[in-house]
Amino acid sequence: MIKRKVFYALVGAFFLVLLSGCGASKEKLEEAQSAKSAMIEAKQKAEETYLDMVDSSSRGVLDDLAQHEAELEEVDVSKLNDKKIDELLPKLQEMTENYNTIGTELNQTLDKENEERKERLKHTSVDVFFVNKTGMDLKSIILHDTSADINSDNYIGDGVTLNSGYTLMGAQLDLYEDSKAWEFIVTDTNGTEYTLPSANLRDISEDGASIVLKYDSSSSSGSAEIGAYTAPAEQQEEISEEAASQDAAGSDKSKEEAGEAASAESSEKKDN
Repeated sequence: MIKRKVFYALVGAFFLVLLSGCGASKEKLEEAQSAKSAMIEAKQKAEETYLDMVDSSSRGVLDDLAQHEAELEEVDVSKLNDKKIDELLPKLQEMTENYNTIGTELNQTLDKENEERKERLKHTSVDVFFVNKTGMDLKSIILHDTSADINSDNYIGDGVTLNSGYTLMGAQLDLYEDSKAWEFIVTDTNGTEYTLPSANLRDISEDGASIVLKYDSSSSSGSAEIGAYTAPAEQQEEISEEAASQDAAGSDKSKEEAGEAASAESSEKKDN
């Protein structure tokens, strides 16, 4: 009877050894679970950073990584033995490193975007119109931010002339909040440039303003002054007079054409 009990005890011990050989040790299991958690955390951080970004060029790389990461995440480490866990660990660690690498790149891109966003908030657009009182016909008006040393585009536009005494409507000035000094560079139709020191453009109201460009050829000096956001009365009169003149010219031309047509018709009747 004692021998039989000893036999059963030996058999039980043998099966315990077999079972422990099929499963993973506690240390290996904890190591695998920790490596898996690190991989999942690295993925989440990278994906969250990407969602905060405007740049979408990394989407393809993240999708590719996510596909392989999902395969590793589905592995039930509790069913693996030590050997299988040793084979899995390098794959988990490599995936974690891949996510950490792209996460660093995404963070750098996001930081750059945030800086650019802050810079954009420092810019303000104000509506203006230019009144040309320089005594010259201009083909170019450029705002030079002397503080930032940045030039605007030509407000007049290529191939267009702003005649002396006339107004250019619908312009917008881009003002940088850290700038304190500006000037306007104008070019006449002969290609000569003139620099007109500007008044403080910070004085322009939210409703807009007129920028009156002046130049004194006798002193070779000019200025860009800020006025109200309404067209000067004399300017409106000049535009009205020009329009009336054009209408009159068009009317005279129409009368002349009508007279010629009547003469031609009369001549044709006589011939018949």
